[in-house]
Amino acid sequence: SQEYPPGQHGLFTYALLQALSPGPQSPPVDANGDGQVSIAELFSVAAPLVARLHDRALGTQTPALIAPAALLKSPLAAARRF
Repeated sequence: SQEYPPGQHGLFTYALLQALSPGPQSPPVDANGDGQVSIAELFSVAAPLVARLHDRALGTQTPALIAPAALLKSPLAAARRF
Protein backbone atom coordinates (compact mmCIF):
# COMPACT_ATOMS: atom_id res chain seq x y z
CA SER A 1 0.00 0.00 0.00
CA GLN A 2 1.14 3.50 -0.70
CA GLU A 3 1.98 5.70 2.23
CA TYR A 4 -0.65 8.36 2.87
CA PRO A 5 0.98 11.26 4.76
CA PRO A 6 -2.29 13.18 5.39
CA GLY A 7 -3.62 10.15 7.26
CA GLN A 8 -0.29 9.25 8.88
CA HIS A 9 -0.80 5.63 7.77
CA GLY A 10 -0.54 3.52 4.71
CA LEU A 11 -3.38 4.34 2.35
CA PHE A 12 -5.28 1.08 2.84
CA THR A 13 -5.02 1.37 6.64
CA TYR A 14 -6.30 4.94 6.40
CA ALA A 15 -9.24 3.80 4.26
CA LEU A 16 -10.14 1.03 6.73
CA LEU A 17 -10.06 3.45 9.64
CA GLN A 18 -12.21 5.95 7.74
CA ALA A 19 -14.73 3.23 6.90
CA LEU A 20 -14.94 2.24 10.58
CA SER A 21 -15.54 5.82 11.73
CA PRO A 22 -18.02 7.19 9.19
CA GLY A 23 -19.82 10.48 9.41
CA PRO A 24 -23.33 11.44 8.34
CA GLN A 25 -22.21 12.02 4.72
CA SER A 26 -20.20 8.79 4.43
CA PRO A 27 -21.41 5.69 2.62
CA PRO A 28 -23.03 3.27 5.04
CA VAL A 29 -20.57 0.61 6.11
CA ASP A 30 -23.40 -1.65 7.33
CA ALA A 31 -24.80 -2.17 3.83
CA ASN A 32 -27.33 -4.84 4.80
CA GLY A 33 -28.55 -2.99 7.90
CA ASP A 34 -28.07 -5.91 10.29
CA GLY A 35 -26.29 -3.78 12.90
CA GLN A 36 -22.92 -5.43 12.31
CA VAL A 37 -20.00 -4.54 10.07
CA SER A 38 -18.63 -7.57 8.23
CA ILE A 39 -15.22 -7.90 6.61
CA ALA A 40 -16.83 -7.71 3.16
CA GLU A 41 -18.84 -4.60 4.06
CA LEU A 42 -15.75 -2.87 5.45
CA PHE A 43 -13.77 -3.71 2.34
CA SER A 44 -16.56 -2.48 0.04
CA VAL A 45 -16.31 0.99 1.62
CA ALA A 46 -12.51 1.11 1.97
CA ALA A 47 -11.58 -0.03 -1.57
CA PRO A 48 -13.25 2.89 -3.41
CA LEU A 49 -11.60 5.33 -1.01
CA VAL A 50 -8.19 3.85 -1.86
CA ALA A 51 -9.02 4.17 -5.56
CA ARG A 52 -9.96 7.82 -5.10
CA LEU A 53 -7.01 8.87 -2.92
CA HIS A 54 -4.04 6.94 -4.32
CA ASP A 55 -1.18 8.86 -5.93
CA ARG A 56 -1.44 7.97 -9.59
CA ALA A 57 2.16 9.10 -10.14
CA LEU A 58 3.28 6.19 -7.92
CA GLY A 59 1.30 3.60 -9.85
CA THR A 60 -1.94 1.75 -9.35
CA GLN A 61 -3.43 0.60 -6.08
CA THR A 62 -5.59 -2.47 -6.32
CA PRO A 63 -6.97 -3.58 -2.96
CA ALA A 64 -7.97 -7.23 -3.05
CA LEU A 65 -9.93 -9.30 -0.57
CA ILE A 66 -9.43 -13.03 -0.92
CA ALA A 67 -11.07 -15.08 1.81
CA PRO A 68 -13.52 -17.94 2.31
CA ALA A 69 -17.17 -16.87 2.11
CA ALA A 70 -17.74 -17.60 5.81
CA LEU A 71 -14.92 -15.24 6.75
CA LEU A 72 -16.27 -12.48 4.51
CA LYS A 73 -19.50 -12.50 6.50
CA SER A 74 -17.73 -12.44 9.88
CA PRO A 75 -18.71 -9.42 11.97
CA LEU A 76 -15.93 -7.05 13.03
CA ALA A 77 -17.85 -4.33 14.81
CA ALA A 78 -21.28 -3.06 15.70
CA ALA A 79 -22.60 -0.48 13.26
CA ARG A 80 -23.07 3.12 14.35
CA ARG A 81 -26.37 4.80 13.59
CA PHE A 82 -26.70 8.47 12.63
